[in-house]
Amino acid sequence: MSRAGGPTLRLSARMLSVCLNVAAYDRRITDEAWRGLDLGRKELLLPLGDDRRLRDAAKQVTTMKLTLRATRDYVTGVMARDGGERAVRLTAPRLTSRVRRFREGVGAAGFKRKVQSLARTMDDAERAEVTQELEALRDATSGLLRALKKG
Repeated sequence: MSRAGGPTLRLSARMLSVCLNVAAYDRRITDEAWRGLDLGRKELLLPLGDDRRLRDAAKQVTTMKLTLRATRDYVTGVMARDGGERAVRLTAPRLTSRVRRFREGVGAAGFKRKVQSLARTMDDAERAEVTQELEALRDATSGLLRALKKG
């Protein structure tokens, strides 16, 4: 984040939001199970959204000594049981900017010249490996295009 005088807090907007949410729940939930959890597990429990569910989940995570992956799976299961599902974190502007950055990086004339120069020095195994990855990339982008067109 930045202020008028320049950058002062090296924290992403997402992490700042997580910290504020956890701090708010820390004030409301006084249960020892919740207090004993680390920030990573508390972050994974946030999608549950209300004090009672968070308290119960914290007790379960603490009692079962769940790993981060198991905690994520537990939250997904609780949400599915209650009829909810995880929010999609990918937005249209974010997808557009990621695709644009990639395209501008590999589509630049300078990059193409570097690839042509590299191609002259590559052996057959390296060339086959790069070709295989590029074909996999083409297939992946074709799949993304189909998914977007179907809507």
